[in-house]
Amino acid sequence: MDSGDYPRFLAENEGKLPQCREEGACDVVLFNLGFAYVSTQSPYRDLPKASQYFAELHKKYPRSPWAFQGQAWMTLINEHLAAEEQRRQLQADLRTRDGTIRALRERLTRSRDIDVEMEKKEREILR
Repeated sequence: MDSGDYPRFLAENEGKLPQCREEGACDVVLFNLGFAYVSTQSPYRDLPKASQYFAELHKKYPRSPWAFQGQAWMTLINEHLAAEEQRRQLQADLRTRDGTIRALRERLTRSRDIDVEMEKKEREILR
């Protein structure tokens, strides 16, 4: 990871996964995979996938120090995903309000135009 060679780091750890499952010591590999998918510099950034690896790590190796770190990452991921959802909702609300404002401005303009036409007609009638 330090070298920035994410493809090799990911391939190495994915390659170790089947054999470590047989041996029963996958905590470091699961953490590495989760970290490869959570890292902001990683071209493979995928928060749900990272969360899956961290959850598996916590489930299978709850006493591992890597599980504790994975749990911290899961908390951050969940907070990030919740904030993203809130941001999307706020943007949708803003677009809705912008649309409403535009529609009200159009109505106001039409109403003003109608008032101007009515004043012209009244002047014509009074002449």
